[in-house]
Amino acid sequence: FNKIDLENCTNDHVKTTYSIVALHLNMDLDFIEEVLISREKPFRSHNIFIGNWFVEQGKTRKAIPYFQKARENEPESKFAFTLLADAYKKLDNVEKEIEILQAAVAKYPQDAQMLNWLGYTYAENETNLDEAIKILQKAVKLDSGNVYIWDSLAWAYYQKSNYNKALKSMQPVLKSKVQDSVVSYHLGNIFWKLGQKEKAIKHWKAAKQVANNEEATKEAQLMLEKIEATD
Repeated sequence: FNKIDLENCTNDHVKTTYSIVALHLNMDLDFIEEVLISREKPFRSHNIFIGNWFVEQGKTRKAIPYFQKARENEPESKFAFTLLADAYKKLDNVEKEIEILQAAVAKYPQDAQMLNWLGYTYAENETNLDEAIKILQKAVKLDSGNVYIWDSLAWAYYQKSNYNKALKSMQPVLKSKVQDSVVSYHLGNIFWKLGQKEKAIKHWKAAKQVANNEEATKEAQLMLEKIEATD
């Protein structure tokens, strides 16, 4: 497989196809970058292209430098922030994930999704809970129809042991009848803390039935097993 003749090739599709094959063959990354940079109308930058490829191959750690360069070279790209934060999330590096999300929120303070991501990450890791509630309250004002942001706010209240406010925040979620394992698991925990055992069991069973999130499904099953063991 010979290296593409950059001077004579003007077809972006050929260059992109070559780059994919070259990546699979572990060819010289510097030259692959050169090929991708030479495209006239790229859909994604060369850094994002290569970073995404590494993630798709299960080599997320190798993607990090490319997403970092994308963030530096494309300061207006919200997508670069998202990819970098998600890569750190995949690597279970919560500290770096939060660092990138904080920078993203500082740059895009009116972006409800970024606010939700940061707020939920705080809540899930039981850190900066007052700040989590503050930014999630802002997020629901920006996108009040998004039930997942309401769920995040409820979870932040739950982590603060404010179960009544957690349930109140879940009202739009309950009305929507959304089917989601994480949401159902959260609802089960909230109802349990409020002493509403039957509703808690109902939502944990729903989490198991929907089963669209492995961790939430597993946690719901553990809660049900604990109840069965004590009955």
